[in-house]
Amino acid sequence: MLIRNHSLEIHSITQDDREAVLNVYRQCEDFLALGPVPTASLAMVAKDIESSQHEGGIFCGIFNLDGKMIGVVDYVPENFEGDPHTAFLSLLMIAASCRKQGIGGVVVEWIENEIRKNAQITAILTAVQVNNPQAMRFWQRQGYGAIREAELQPDQTITVRLRKDFIPEIQHKDLFGFFRMGLVTGTIDKQAVIPWADREILKTPTPPPEIIELSLSGNLSYSQLVGMLSQFQGEKDYDLPLKLLFAQAGIRFEQGPDQASALIMGLRLLTAEDTLPKEVRSQLKDLDRQLDLHKQGRVSSGEVDECLWRFLEPYKEYQSLVRDILSP
Repeated sequence: MLIRNHSLEIHSITQDDREAVLNVYRQCEDFLALGPVPTASLAMVAKDIESSQHEGGIFCGIFNLDGKMIGVVDYVPENFEGDPHTAFLSLLMIAASCRKQGIGGVVVEWIENEIRKNAQITAILTAVQVNNPQAMRFWQRQGYGAIREAELQPDQTITVRLRKDFIPEIQHKDLFGFFRMGLVTGTIDKQAVIPWADREILKTPTPPPEIIELSLSGNLSYSQLVGMLSQFQGEKDYDLPLKLLFAQAGIRFEQGPDQASALIMGLRLLTAEDTLPKEVRSQLKDLDRQLDLHKQGRVSSGEVDECLWRFLEPYKEYQSLVRDILSP
């Protein structure tokens, strides 16, 4: 990989670059001091490169135009944790003498653009140690938001997972999935689906037969309509439909915070779907456990509301899109 502009160049490192990587690591020992091994070494460099290769990553040097390495960046371009739609920015370090010049933001933008050449990628993740608030502010400025609570890692650091979503072009099959799950969970009314199909028919002189059939489905029961949408959706791709669904749930929650229990009881029905992503299934089960604890009097309704809000907050950027889909 090679990325270049008038002042910087990024490319994959070679065996000959390891001493230069070590020099960057030594200039970043203020960051290393936040973790379990505060001193840079060639063994640390080798371990990080090996870990990157094991995860399908690309470990790169950041060079100035004189050819001097001034930073490193490591990223997994696709299929992070088995999800073909997700990439991961594993590491970004800029030598101390080159900081506060906007280099980090430029590098992140370049890597994002490189990753997004793969049209399947809809989200990039990263992770930040909780004892590094400066890094947290940096990633938030780049548009990344926390998606889960802090977690203890095997190396005993505590990190927060961050995420940045990229809204792809919406296909009809994505909307069929969104409406199907919306009906199942009660976050969308049947009365919203058919008017959407009617509007789609007016947009084109030759609407797809599925849209016409959906427009004429007013006499179907909820279960029949769900079955029709499932058939139209075909092979289930949960990525964008789930984001739209959780954005709609967030809209409903904002309209009536007292709906938290009803929303959780509806959303937990998705756990019955065999191919639901594991992370989403786990998050929904956590919400369900919070609701059960509330029923037992062990947590307050405010704590349940807070858990639901934290779960739905990352999808807030999709709310305007959902409103456009559902607006008459």
